[in-house]
Amino acid sequence: MRQKLRSSLRHGARVNSNNALVGTWEQEPNLGGTTTVVYTILVEQGKFLVSGKDEEDGASLEVSRIKWDGKSLRFITVFPPTGHKSEHVVRALPKGKMSHHVSCIYADGEAFVDDEIWLRRTNKRRNKIRSSKIAQ
Repeated sequence: MRQKLRSSLRHGARVNSNNALVGTWEQEPNLGGTTTVVYTILVEQGKFLVSGKDEEDGASLEVSRIKWDGKSLRFITVFPPTGHKSEHVVRALPKGKMSHHVSCIYADGEAFVDDEIWLRRTNKRRNKIRSSKIAQ
């Protein structure tokens, strides 16, 4: 039995659908600027699925290399309009929050690294965003 557990962890542990990372996530507002991209994390057949969308222009991000080590979820995104590629590491935090480490290299060679706090989106917050877009 112990050998079987090691094998399943080595090939990616199955994930429960009630994992703390499941939900739609938005960056916590901050003075340095807040992205308009939201990520949705789901579990299907014991594996994480990740999607990303820029709510400002409606562009969907391409997501690949989704990996779960039991504590951190890692994935890579590409923003199709620009080809901008980023690496992400997210971890669940208490109270509907997650830490989000993002890194990339811009086209001019400048490296970008940031550690952010993201909030699980609630219906109340989603409706507030929709009504502010309608008002524009």
